Amino acid sequence: IQDWGFNAWGGAFGSDIPFEQDDRVPSVMGDKLGIPVEVIDIVHERGNLEFNGVDAVILNWSTLGDPDRNPGYAREQAEQDLKRHFGVSRVVMVEGIPDGDLTRGHIDGFARFIDVDTVVVSQCTSNSQCRPGDGADGSVYDDAAAKIATAGFKVIREPILGQVKHRDKVFDTNYLNWLVGNGFVITVGFGDESTDAAAKKRIEGYFPGREVLIVEMLDSWYDGGGVHCHTNDQPAL
Repeated sequence: IQDWGFNAWGGAFGSDIPFEQDDRVPSVMGDKLGIPVEVIDIVHERGNLEFNGVDAVILNWSTLGDPDRNPGYAREQAEQDLKRHFGVSRVVMVEGIPDGDLTRGHIDGFARFIDVDTVVVSQCTSNSQCRPGDGADGSVYDDAAAKIATAGFKVIREPILGQVKHRDKVFDTNYLNWLVGNGFVITVGFGDESTDAAAKKRIEGYFPGREVLIVEMLDSWYDGGGVHCHTNDQPAL
């Protein structure tokens, strides 16, 4: 088990959040399961790692290189560390923080592998809160798509076709924060029947043969987390 550092998202949700117990979870789990633990003195969150399962990882350098997470951490060193610790040969680093992203840029909110060679990337539309076009906030997604394509991957754009208001916030209906499991895919729902249904159909096309479940979780989204944010893979032992 790898135990990367955790400091409550670099204080993104407030500097008074206690996180010491959270930071101990990997080592505690390793002890309980009798598995060796590799402690890595670099702050890194699972939501900013997107693997193709073979040889590549995509992440957001704006998050990993955040000075509130890893002050003085060089990009070149980060690439070497990622290759060494994860056994990958390709590291793709995008940059930019979408407006309203409380994690400061986790990749699992806008770029996801659907197979070894294909990545789905969010795309703003005229119906979304984020705006399409050069210089607009949607350019974070466009720049990421271009970077990933340049790295040799096929890119499919996933349109954000609506927005919903929950309490005092407005959210884009962005469905990429999914969890892929054995025979299923679960993703966040927004309580909008039209966009939820359309997203379900698109995701079924991305993952043929898997059951796709849309789960309304606006209260969680309000606090910055979707389905993938709440979960992690644990292989069978």
